[in-house]
Amino acid sequence: MTESIIQELAREALSTTAPLSDLLRKAKAIAFKLDLDESHDWLSHELNGYSGNDVPEYRIIHGNARFRNPAYGWMPVVFSDLNHQNQICLTKFSQSIRELEHLASGDGEITLQLPGSTIQQLCRNANLPLVPINLFFSQGSVLHILDTVRTRLVDWALALDKIGVRGEGLSFSVKEKTVAQNTNIYNINQIGTFTGNLGGDAGRDIAVTVANSTFDASTIKSLVEKIRELDGKLGLTADQQQKMREALDVLEENIIQNPKNTSRISEMLRSIKNIAEGAAGNLSATGIVTIISQIIKGY
Repeated sequence: MTESIIQELAREALSTTAPLSDLLRKAKAIAFKLDLDESHDWLSHELNGYSGNDVPEYRIIHGNARFRNPAYGWMPVVFSDLNHQNQICLTKFSQSIRELEHLASGDGEITLQLPGSTIQQLCRNANLPLVPINLFFSQGSVLHILDTVRTRLVDWALALDKIGVRGEGLSFSVKEKTVAQNTNIYNINQIGTFTGNLGGDAGRDIAVTVANSTFDASTIKSLVEKIRELDGKLGLTADQQQKMREALDVLEENIIQNPKNTSRISEMLRSIKNIAEGAAGNLSATGIVTIISQIIKGY
């Protein structure tokens, strides 16, 4: 029995050997012949790329933000707020499938330089000189996009075959067109789109921030809370992290029991500052050092 073009598409998509861009072109021709407008539009976007906010959710990838330390190379950016982290790190991959296939075929990680205005804001909030900040993506994250699209093609072709839409070459009968258009078959376009704001107000709380840098109990308490929230995210060793926790406990105890003992409080702040300085290259640790330096200035 001769294999139909629908069955051929399903088989080739299952094999993973045929380039996905070639399969999309074949599927686009089928959708055009069957007058399946929504499927045709989706296939066109995948072939040519997306524009604006109309990007499917599976094309939104979370990257790892890193800044280049002159002494230590690329170091991770640690965010104190998940929302702002997502604003920076969630990226729309709107390129054509052919471009994504090229990206996925390379070696190493995929890098994307952040806009200059975003870099300036991040460095300013962390009290750092202007340094390069890039987003790094694994090749696996791009392969996930390709696999998702390929799976959608398989499901779409199998759904058409199941309702008897097979065709002869690229020719389909009136009955097949009618069945395809009027049957609630699997719609490859119904994947969901992301229309949220990415990159807006980026990096507002990239590093630890405190309302003011003059010494008072509320300022110190806010600082302690912020540092505790970053537990395990400062790039410290296990021993350093334990010392940090102990120093925070002592500082908090003194703030509560003897807030007028500024010499003791200053001593503990310096101890915490010294520990944070051991996390070379971590933006949040650098922010802690800067804030404490401002608080204890003059002591």
